Amino acid sequence: MDINGKVIAILPTYTFNTKNGQKTKYGFVIETNDQYPKKVCLNCFGDERWKALGIIQGGEYNLSIEVSSREYNGRWFTEATCWRAVNVGKQQAQPMVNSTQAQVMQAPPQQQEDNGGGDDSQLPF
Repeated sequence: MDINGKVIAILPTYTFNTKNGQKTKYGFVIETNDQYPKKVCLNCFGDERWKALGIIQGGEYNLSIEVSSREYNGRWFTEATCWRAVNVGKQQAQPMVNSTQAQVMQAPPQQQEDNGGGDDSQLPF
C-alpha cells in the first residue's frame, strides 16, 4: 500500500531486546496530501532500514507501507510499518557533518609556493 505526505514529526527512538538481539524502533508522523489531510504515525525497525529510508522532517515522500494487526489478551493492536520511501519534494537530505568538518570542506584551496628551483620533482621542505 502506498501513501503520500509530508513528515511533520520524527519521534524518539525505542530500543528493546528480542531473542535475536537488540532492535531499534523508529517512528515518524506524516500529514497526507488529501483534500481532508490526515496524520499517520508510521514505524520502521532497524538502523539499516532507517538510514536507507532517509527520512527528514519537512520532506515530502511517497511511502510504501504495510499494515498489520495482532491480538493480545482479547485486544487488537494495529501497526503501520514503512519499508520504502521516495523523496518527491524539493528538499533533499543533507549529510550530517560536525562543525570542524564543515569548516574544512568550506576552506579555500591553498596555493603552492614557487620554490624557485624549477624542478617539480623536489619536495618543498
